[in-house]
Parts: sequence; C-alpha cells; structure tokens
Amino acid sequence: MAPSPAPPDPVPTVADPPASPSPTPAPAAGATDLAGLWGDRVLPTLSGLTKAMYQSAELASLEGGVAVLRVENDHHRSNCERKRGDVEAALAEVVGSPVTVRLEVDGDGGSSPAPPSGGGRAPAAAPVSDDPDEHLAGYDVHDLADAPDAPLGGIAALTEAFPGSEIIEE
Repeated sequence: MAPSPAPPDPVPTVADPPASPSPTPAPAAGATDLAGLWGDRVLPTLSGLTKAMYQSAELASLEGGVAVLRVENDHHRSNCERKRGDVEAALAEVVGSPVTVRLEVDGDGGSSPAPPSGGGRAPAAAPVSDDPDEHLAGYDVHDLADAPDAPLGGIAALTEAFPGSEIIEE
C-alpha cells in the first residue's frame, strides 16, 4: 500500500493579509520624500561616528538600487567612504532591497564616486617664502598699529574692571 500524498499547501487568496509586513520601498518622487526618508528613517538607525559623518549629507536620489548622497566637500566625501558599508546596510534595511551608495561632492554636477583629479578643488596655495616683504604685502611694519598691552594677571584685570577697589591682604 502506497503512502497517502501530503495535502497541498493552501493557496493564499487576494483577501488574505500578508504573513509579515514587507518594508516599504523608497519613494521615487520629490525631494521632501527623500529628505524624510533620510532624516526620519535612515539617520536614526546609524550609530556613533557613522551618524556624525553622514548627518550633513543630503540624499539626492534613490533609483534602481543606487542612492546618491551629496556631501559638502571632497575631504568629507573621503571620510564618509570609510563608513559607506554601514549606510548601505541601513538603507537596504529601510528600503527592503540592496542599495549601493554613491557619494558626490555638492555642486560638482554628478561626478563619479572617484575623487576628481584636480577638478572641483581650490588651487594649491603658493609655497611659503621667508621674504618679509612678501608676507607684509608691501606694508611697512612701522605703519601698523600697536596691539594693546595685555593685563599682567588676574588681579590686574580685576582692579582694571573695578576702578577704585582696594586689595586687602589677610
């Protein structure tokens, strides 16, 4: 005698609620939705240094599993690179699917995550020289105003602040 087959799994109908709530996908629309997603749902889940580093970042877009975060400058971008994995994990948790973070310097027109080669940076400072005329930019030292004398100590500062006061030694 053959064993009886197992009963088929019940097929869920449209009216059946899902067994567990699925994460809501990130909104694809407006900047306020992205700002809310970033500020209200992602940043609070970050911890310590990661949260501090990404606090001033702006979520510019979230499309096709790629989140574009804008930061203030190239130095900040390179620091944020160190904690990018933590942010990708937090975004993936909120969105419900894997997310890759691409960091951009604000105002650079959508550059790649690689650091720009000289572009977008301030020109390098001129080398420092020991020539006093160069440091003074043509000014004569004798034409400069003298700085006021510094007080000699705490008691001198008090007697200057309270004229007519007397110091009583005990």
